[in-house]
Amino acid sequence: MKMLPSLHEKPAGVEGLRVFLILNELLYAIQRLRHGSLWEGPQTGRGFHGVEISMKVAAAVQSLSTEHLQITANWWTLSMMEDKSRHVNVWRTALSEVLGIEAFPHSSSKDILQILQNMYNVNKGKMKIPETAFCLEFSPIFIEQEVIRWRLHSKSMAVDNPPLLLCSFAFVMDFKSKQLVFQCNSDLTVQEVQPEWMLYQFQGLAPPPPSYFELNLRRSFLVEDSFRQLAEAPPTDIKKDLVEPERIKADVYLFGLLCGLALHNDCIFPVPFPLVLFKKLLGVKPTLLDMMEFCPEVGKSLQYIMNYEDDDLEDQYIFFEITWDDTVIDLDPENPGKPVTSQNKKQFVDAYVNYVFNQSVESVFQEFERGFFQLCDRDLLRMFEPQELQRLMVGQDDYDWEKLKQNTQYDLPLLENGGQLFRFDSHLQNPTMQMFWKVFDALTEDQKKDFLWFVTGSRKAPILGMGQIQMTARLKIITSGSPDEQFPESLTCHNILDLPSYSSEDIMRDRLIQALEAERTFSSEEERWSV
Repeated sequence: MKMLPSLHEKPAGVEGLRVFLILNELLYAIQRLRHGSLWEGPQTGRGFHGVEISMKVAAAVQSLSTEHLQITANWWTLSMMEDKSRHVNVWRTALSEVLGIEAFPHSSSKDILQILQNMYNVNKGKMKIPETAFCLEFSPIFIEQEVIRWRLHSKSMAVDNPPLLLCSFAFVMDFKSKQLVFQCNSDLTVQEVQPEWMLYQFQGLAPPPPSYFELNLRRSFLVEDSFRQLAEAPPTDIKKDLVEPERIKADVYLFGLLCGLALHNDCIFPVPFPLVLFKKLLGVKPTLLDMMEFCPEVGKSLQYIMNYEDDDLEDQYIFFEITWDDTVIDLDPENPGKPVTSQNKKQFVDAYVNYVFNQSVESVFQEFERGFFQLCDRDLLRMFEPQELQRLMVGQDDYDWEKLKQNTQYDLPLLENGGQLFRFDSHLQNPTMQMFWKVFDALTEDQKKDFLWFVTGSRKAPILGMGQIQMTARLKIITSGSPDEQFPESLTCHNILDLPSYSSEDIMRDRLIQALEAERTFSSEEERWSV
């Protein structure tokens, strides 16, 4: 510790910088000793001393000039994969320890965060180490405090500990923590627009039932009713729990508002948006890879041009002129008829991609973006990568059906036997439930996704996996007729499945598949939904 101040901001020579790589190994050894129970924990005794060493080393590293930091970064890039992973883990562990000690203000972790940021930036270009290697999972209490600090900071209010993670270093949060941040902010926004409800809580009185933002929708007119009522709703109502442009722009604005409303209320919105939409929402520049996903035929043609190595590309009679949406577009209006050559092919591809994803949709996207960010905080969403925001909004395709089975609860009736009432100890003792899982296991993958929609209202898996779904299976009460004539029913708001007591697997399979295909259990009458 006493020797660390002797590290000069400007070492005598380049080789003198290698001491900073050696210090990584020193910290690794100290952490191994402490975590091996040879030293005390990080909050007492030598453990506390070890955390101070990490902070001192971080401060010394960050005192280096930009040029010297770049040299050490280049050396780190050339390190073995095992060494790089170990160094990342050293500073990730140091960050976890500093944030876990109340005696240290959060600002004391800034140097450590900056070191991790430098490693992250260098690694991002090469993608040698998975980005998840930089992530920590933060506790709900820490997340809530960080969000509160961020909200105060964003309103230019004085904060003792500014919110470091949300402002500059969101990359250290894993997806679960980011999702928790977003949900916590949404909850605080709901409380903010219902101050009278919070006042009751502070006074120790029983608060009145919270008000909700309610959409009254007819099943046959979901889009029309949604757009009409969203257009009429005041901004404060939209934030509760769930000059006029031309018509198409108005619809796009309302659609963006609807998407933001779903995200604000932690609802999956399973629309097949391409990744490029989420890039644009986060201010990330679209690339040729996005064109490959959005329009594979055009993407492959542009990739062919980029891969063309001969010098006779101009002989292919390709010009800076394209046809998009039945309209001829000159990508270089100042030079009409400009040919594509080996020297300007990248310029042509970039101009093509820019026109498709930016220029051609500029006014429409602006309306969607305006509606989307009416509810969702733009700065807060920047902590997500485009793929993470896509997953947060539209769900994921990782289906672990065993998790669904393991998490299912059973609401089975009391039965009489010898004058005594008893309940099945488990679904394994109930023939209908046993029969159901045999039938379910035999369904195709698409049929299982239909079943997921049948029970939950979405074909997509939850953002944190199938473990989030807790289905309740019940025996359907039949008041007249044979159970074999009945269909399974569901209550999607509560993930409840009602099953008649069928007499055979074949009948159950037939009735279940018919229910999935024909949506027989849903009423055709007008229904009222609350958001």
